[in-house]
Amino acid sequence: MSARPAPICTRLASRSLRRWAVLSATAVALVCAWGTAAEAVKITPNASIKADGSVSVSPAAQRITTATPDGTTLIQPGMTISRTLIILNRTAGQLTTQLATADVVGSNARDVVEIRDGVHLDASGWARLEQPRVTLESGDTAEIKVTIRIPKLVKPGTHAFAVTVTQLPGQAGTTGRAGISATFRQAAIFIIDLPGTAPVSGKITQAHISSASDILRSVAGQRARRSWLYLGEHDLSFALVYRNTGRRLLRTEGKLDVRDVFGRDVARYEVPSLTVYPDGENQTALSLTKLPAFGMVKAQLTLRSEAGVEHRDLGWIVLIPYWLLAVLGALLVVVVIQIIRSRRAWDDTYDWDDEDES
Repeated sequence: MSARPAPICTRLASRSLRRWAVLSATAVALVCAWGTAAEAVKITPNASIKADGSVSVSPAAQRITTATPDGTTLIQPGMTISRTLIILNRTAGQLTTQLATADVVGSNARDVVEIRDGVHLDASGWARLEQPRVTLESGDTAEIKVTIRIPKLVKPGTHAFAVTVTQLPGQAGTTGRAGISATFRQAAIFIIDLPGTAPVSGKITQAHISSASDILRSVAGQRARRSWLYLGEHDLSFALVYRNTGRRLLRTEGKLDVRDVFGRDVARYEVPSLTVYPDGENQTALSLTKLPAFGMVKAQLTLRSEAGVEHRDLGWIVLIPYWLLAVLGALLVVVVIQIIRSRRAWDDTYDWDDEDES
C-alpha cells in the first residue's frame, strides 16, 4: 500500500514553521551580537569637556590580583576575567584609534616598561579586545572591554601585557610642544599576579656617585668618569641601576646616608622608587644638594624590595671648593716666601761669621 502524499496545507504550514524558526534564530543572534557590541564599547559624549589637544588612556598600570571586588577570590589558572580600558578624546576633532595587545618583556630606564609589538608569547596572548578600532568625537569617552582567559597550565608569577592605543595616520595630529602635530600613541599595562611559588630575586648592578654631567653621559650610553676628588662647585648626583632576576614584579625603596670622618650624619636622601618587571632593568638618579662645600664624606646605600634588603658602600669622596684652593695657594706662597727669607737670613749670618774668623 503506497503512502499518501501530505496535504498541501500541511506542507505549507511546515515550511512556514521552518522560516519562522530561521527568522527567530537570526533575530536572537542579532540581538546577542548587538548586546555584545554594546557591552564591548560604551561611548559617552561630553561636549562640555575642554579640548587641550591631548588624549588620555587609563589605567596607566593596573595590577590584577583578585577576580572579585571584595578580594576574596584569588586569580587562578583557568579563570576568565574582564577589565575596562578607558580612552578620553580631548582633541578638537574626531579621533580614530587602533588597539592591539603586546607583550611586556621587561623594564627600561626611559619608559619603565619595555613593550614588544606584535609578540604574543605570554599574557598578551590571553587577552582579547572586543573591538580593535574605536572612533571618538571631541569630548567622547570610550570604555572598552578587555577579556583575559588565563590558561590552565601556566607558571606562577607576574605576567604582564600591554594594550597599545595608536592614532591612525591621516588624521589631524594631537597637539605637541610648540603646536607641532604629533601622532598619538599610548599603552595601558595590565599586570597579572598568579599565586604560587615563584622566584623573587633582584640585585643592584650599578650604584655610584659622580658629577651630574657624568651621570648624563652614563644615561646616554657613554663612558662616565669616576673620581674620589671633586674641586670647585661640585654638582654631584647618585645613580642606581637595579635588575629583576626573578618572576615577580619588584618595587624598590631606599635611602642614601652620608657621614663624615667622625661617623656623624651629614645628609640623608630618599632614593626614588623603581618598578622593575621580571627580566627587566630600571635606573634612577638623585641630585645630592645637601653635601657640605668642604670635607671628606662617605656614602652608604640601603635598598629594600620584595627580594630583600641590600647594602652598598660607595666609598670616600673629598670635596674642596675653589675658595679654599685659593686660600691654600696663598698660604703656600706665604710659606715659600718665609722659607726664602729664612734661608737668606741664614746665609747672611753664615757669611758674617766667616768674616769674623778671618
